[in-house]
Amino acid sequence: MLKVLEDLLALQELDHDLAELRREIGDLPNRKAMAEERVNDRRKQLSEAEETYKKNAAAIRAVEMEIESLREQVDRLSRQQFEVKSNDQYRALQHEMAKHREAIRALEDGELARMEEGETQRAEIERIRAAMAEAERETAAEQEALEQRVAIVRRELEERERERAARAAAIPVEWVSQYERILKHHKDRAIVPVERQSCGGCHMKLPPQTIQDIRRKQTIVTCGFCGRLLYLSE
Repeated sequence: MLKVLEDLLALQELDHDLAELRREIGDLPNRKAMAEERVNDRRKQLSEAEETYKKNAAAIRAVEMEIESLREQVDRLSRQQFEVKSNDQYRALQHEMAKHREAIRALEDGELARMEEGETQRAEIERIRAAMAEAERETAAEQEALEQRVAIVRRELEERERERAARAAAIPVEWVSQYERILKHHKDRAIVPVERQSCGGCHMKLPPQTIQDIRRKQTIVTCGFCGRLLYLSE
């Protein structure tokens, strides 16, 4: 393989590593956001559970007020029994009081059910709070680990950039320029191997003459279809 092609391949590997390092650094905000989203989900669950508990508590208070109102009516009707003048009026009062007492019993049964439901809701709130606290601890640890990793990656990136600059400086400028132009256009690789008589980049079948030119190792050969630099893998 031509020396300049070997140098360009080494440069390409460095560029690939640099792209991966930059991608990892660039992905940090997304990874942080994903970690924070887990905590936000727990916070949302807690807020919804607390709101449900508050609504249930408000419903219990409303029932208690209704029960108290009915009891007051029963007391009032009970006092009126001593003021009635006929048996019909007395029986009417008794009937009304019985209706109120039945309503009170039904409301008390409903209140008891809501109170039991409230206990279940309170237990669920505590469970979510514990899960949220654990998620917050895990997220804090993950965020710290991410920051430490990024610090390491930044140092490695700086080292690789210095290595890349030194290696590029040792290659003829015209070849570095051509390589960088091809890389910018294709985004992935500027130099690719020949695979089964085809370009390893665009996968188009190469003419026999192109394969022969590569084997002669007299100059760098480009793909006539995509423009990438070609080499034969040993």
